[in-house]
Amino acid sequence: KPPEPQSVNTPARSFVGSKMTVIGELEATEDLLVAGSLEGSVSLPKHTLTVAGGGRVKAKVTAHSVIVEGEIEGDLDCADSVVLKPTSKVTGNILMRRINIMDGAVFNGKVTMRSPEK
Repeated sequence: KPPEPQSVNTPARSFVGSKMTVIGELEATEDLLVAGSLEGSVSLPKHTLTVAGGGRVKAKVTAHSVIVEGEIEGDLDCADSVVLKPTSKVTGNILMRRINIMDGAVFNGKVTMRSPEK
């Protein structure tokens, strides 16, 4: 059975599947969910990067916000927020406005807060 067509009202989101590996520079103008492996650089300046449990990102990340359940190795530059879920493992420096590190998350790096917008 073919997949249902995406409704015009459904927010767009790209997906790196659990059996996929992407290597290189990735830029998107929609949210991105990584369940597989991504290596290189990620640029989503106005959108959210979500790393699912089992997902691995080894990249410099620029995004509006980042939600991590899997692993990230690399620096995060976020315009807004970062959420590290209990299963997450992050190695790298984080620049953001807000951060939520949940119990069980593993984080090694430096956190720098952006100044509030004027």
